[in-house]
Amino acid sequence: MDLTVRGFWGPRKEAPLGLAGRLEGFLRRLQESSGGTLIDWHTAEDGDIALDSEVLADYIVAANPESDAEHMGYTTSLWAQQAGVMRVEVSTTVGGTAEYTGNRIVVTVQPAGDASPAGLAGMAWSALVALAEEWEPDWGDVSDEVTRKAVQTSNGIRRSDPRCGYAVYLSSGRRALVPADFPGDRTPTQDDGLVIVLPAAGGGFVTVEDVVSLDARLRRAGALDKLPVPMNRSRW
Repeated sequence: MDLTVRGFWGPRKEAPLGLAGRLEGFLRRLQESSGGTLIDWHTAEDGDIALDSEVLADYIVAANPESDAEHMGYTTSLWAQQAGVMRVEVSTTVGGTAEYTGNRIVVTVQPAGDASPAGLAGMAWSALVALAEEWEPDWGDVSDEVTRKAVQTSNGIRRSDPRCGYAVYLSSGRRALVPADFPGDRTPTQDDGLVIVLPAAGGGFVTVEDVVSLDARLRRAGALDKLPVPMNRSRW
């Protein structure tokens, strides 16, 4: 099961050096959550890259020669792997001001044969907190293709709509709408948002049926409403 840790937000103009600082901080936190094993990072073209903000800024500029990158967002694609356990890919489209597409970061965790569900879950929860605090998105989740399709089909939403997964991140405005008795382990984030890990017996991952049900509950409370389109701000 490939997991994705995702974050989405509306228009937010940011220069390459500022984006590189966020990216460096995030990748270093992924190193920590992997027990220090995701050390060597590479570009999609298989070139090694140092976790240094100036080096990353140069990479961001070189990877985005298009004249509209400031508007549509700067794309990056990096990966690292922990032999026998997982491969992690980080893709971003960030720093843009487009009112219809917004900004996003997607972390894909591809487990290998030696990966334990509990270990993967713990790393994914930590990655979502790190993503929230380093990138300050509007919302985010930990999910896989099965849960995304189930929520989309059962709850009648579009592919791009905010949603709940095995875990969900809600920015401060959304956090205020979470019912007091909503189940799960809550982790407040530095940006006044909230990560909620849905409760699963014995750790690991909650059932797909429970994800669908709890997504519907957050949706009824208004915590998963969409930003207005065209988007006039980065967060709810």
